[in-house]
Amino acid sequence: MRRIILIIIILGVITLAGLHAQDPIKFSRIPHPLSWTNKPISYKINPESIFIEAGEKTDMFRDPNVTYNTDNAPRLSFIADPNFVLTRDPS
Repeated sequence: MRRIILIIIILGVITLAGLHAQDPIKFSRIPHPLSWTNKPISYKINPESIFIEAGEKTDMFRDPNVTYNTDNAPRLSFIADPNFVLTRDPS
């Protein structure tokens, strides 16, 4: 069995329909509670990073010809404030 480790954080406004009812996840570098869309096999949060392990045959792909689309990859998301700006910490 092959497992792929993904480091993906989708930032911005998302629809509430995509959120699962569960305890929010806290990550010190993002000032909002995070929620899963499509839960991963496992995840680990460190002070500087988040590691997400996706299951087999998971993907987020949009075919430009709209013949094949899939969206079952795990995502950790939050609802951003209207004036939210993501910046890189210079330190």
